[in-house]
Amino acid sequence: MKPVEFRSQIFRDSAQWQYGLSYRLDLRDNGVALFSRPAFTGWATQAEEARAASSLAVDECGCIFWINPQNCRLYRYDPTSGLVEVMTQLAQCNTLRNLSDLCASAVSYGDESVNRRDAESAEVAQRNQPAFGRMLIVERRLWILDRDGSRVIALRPDTFQIITEISVSNPIDIAWSAGRLLVLDHNGISAYDVNGKPLHLQQRCTPATVALGADPKGQWIYVVDSFAKGFLRFKADGSFADEIGVFSDVEPCFRPRLLALNPGGSLFACDESAVAHQFSADGGYIGDTGDLVPLSGISAITFGPSGDLYAAAPEGIARFGSATGLAGNEGVFYTRTLDSGCDDVDCWHRLDLTADLESGGALDVRYATASSKDAALVNAVNNVFAKESPLQEKVATLETLLEDRWQTPDELRATADATPQASLRERPTHSMLFRAQTSRYLWLKLTLSGLASGSRASVSSMRVYYPRLSYLRYLPAVYQENEVSKEFLGRYLSLFETVFSGLEATIETIPEVFDPERTPKEFLDWLGQWLDLGIEEDWKPEVKRKLIRKASSLYQKKGTPAALTEFIEIVIGRPPLIRESFQVERPFILGEGRSLGNETYVFPQPVKPLPREQRTVLGCSSILGRTLISESATVPINPFRAAAHHFTVLLDLSPLEFQRHERGLHRIIRENSPAHVGYDIRLVSDVGLGPNLMLGINFRVQDPQPFNLGHSSLGRSVLSRFRYGPELGIDTLVTGSSCGSNDAALFYGEQ
Repeated sequence: MKPVEFRSQIFRDSAQWQYGLSYRLDLRDNGVALFSRPAFTGWATQAEEARAASSLAVDECGCIFWINPQNCRLYRYDPTSGLVEVMTQLAQCNTLRNLSDLCASAVSYGDESVNRRDAESAEVAQRNQPAFGRMLIVERRLWILDRDGSRVIALRPDTFQIITEISVSNPIDIAWSAGRLLVLDHNGISAYDVNGKPLHLQQRCTPATVALGADPKGQWIYVVDSFAKGFLRFKADGSFADEIGVFSDVEPCFRPRLLALNPGGSLFACDESAVAHQFSADGGYIGDTGDLVPLSGISAITFGPSGDLYAAAPEGIARFGSATGLAGNEGVFYTRTLDSGCDDVDCWHRLDLTADLESGGALDVRYATASSKDAALVNAVNNVFAKESPLQEKVATLETLLEDRWQTPDELRATADATPQASLRERPTHSMLFRAQTSRYLWLKLTLSGLASGSRASVSSMRVYYPRLSYLRYLPAVYQENEVSKEFLGRYLSLFETVFSGLEATIETIPEVFDPERTPKEFLDWLGQWLDLGIEEDWKPEVKRKLIRKASSLYQKKGTPAALTEFIEIVIGRPPLIRESFQVERPFILGEGRSLGNETYVFPQPVKPLPREQRTVLGCSSILGRTLISESATVPINPFRAAAHHFTVLLDLSPLEFQRHERGLHRIIRENSPAHVGYDIRLVSDVGLGPNLMLGINFRVQDPQPFNLGHSSLGRSVLSRFRYGPELGIDTLVTGSSCGSNDAALFYGEQ
């Protein structure tokens, strides 16, 4: 059989998967997957100071910051050393807050008017909140919501000085999204840049709002309202979009008070009980963190850089790991209308899927078809996908339209050997024939579920073959006379057909193997060997692909500093600085503009007192021996010989990062520099001030702000209500970054 006899429709990249409709599933770049709920992994800290914290944040190094509501002190816990430190005293604590000037009792979202008659109950709920609210660590700033001070402040995370202060009337919550600080107060939602300057965004007042959240990508803003049945969702410009999610899916009286979004965009809501509930970005309820946890309540939630959930409880700060989580509620994926273009009764042939179903993971496949005579149904389904409405409503409408047409599902489970193997083409793990007669139009419904607590289920690619073709057409007509025998024989021959067509498709895709952007990651090392790039096994696939793509240009300038700089930058992600020795080592030569006894003198003692280890004294620590200082040399001497054939590579890496790249860096330098040339490697990260500070390597000007020594009123002066000018080296520092980040040295000035 020739593969051209089949046509196919493919779902493989992100654009193709986004063309369908995903509900309660994690839509990834390479497919859809069942959500994983975080599971309790242990206590981050149970220090006395960390109990019942009101504000919680985790920085890029994993250090945990919180505010104790009893003494209003800011604490930091370092997981490496296990130490709890007091960073600063924020203010005098007031346990109860006086609220006034609540908004009017009606608010408009788009074309809808929401009447509020119970504003007094919302005020009572607000009174019980602590003096300080949410805390965020973004853009090298520690943002804190100060309810007592009616403001939002930003502290430097190294000296804890105030560098930004935003006055807010009765603030409720803050969030960060796509470079903007979002502030929710009783006047609505407003936005500010990293320096506290107002941006163009203003949403009208929502009297009973209690929490704010934002999509990390900057697409959506979420608000929890005490009287709404779900999350109020706003667009990035502040206009109201819709209400998503149903709180009653959790329990009839569920009213969340806390809201946080993980890096993937999932919403986590909590009513201050001991359980946090997870919702997908479309509002579908995924599940909770489990009730078998040693927490008696939750007062604050946040996420760490790895996506783990941290929760402040009366017993301490708990950590919930995402990698070892529980399986979420089942999710579904619907394809849009697939058109085969034929009007026969057997238009669709086979479906191949590449699915990862770990133990307990399940995938059910249903399909529905319609003929050209069902134009009204096809148009109705297309309209569901086209219109803007909540996903729950779309799913309900699709099920109503296609409920009587779904065929009995094919239940797919994990295969005996689920270990992935390298291949020229991603091989399907499951294949199914469309058994019933199929018409021109086709809809597929994939239902992913987890039958066990830690099960996984995902689909990375899907290919639908059409029209209906079978090896039966190569057999005599006598084998097709009996319908029952024909059906059985067709399914039996399809086993061989699937194997052979897969081999033919693999042969067709061989050119993709030589494309660094499309080849499977298992073949990147093989391509690197062909090009003699010496790729290390532990390098990321993105680095390997870029090196292979740049191989031609690198070879054209191999042996030059430019080629070596580009090669190293691709591997470590930061540009190095290559300095040849003759550029920095300048020998002192008498006779070239300098003459002994005129402009240059040799003293037996130092001009000013110096420690012995810092001075050179003729006759004591230094002896000329038999060497005579003469006006000229009898034998020509090359003064640059000692500095020849040697260079130094300066890298902005921490010791841990260098240890990870050390073997590869030495090999790269040896293979891309002349054989007779020596080299040294120096690390210049976190070197502080001095000759080793180099602009563009370990020093960058970021977020420049006016700074006047002796005149600005920063930091502790504002916190303690005293004003004085900071002095360099006393309370103003130029410091390097921690954890080997790209910003090795940053200068912070006055707002």
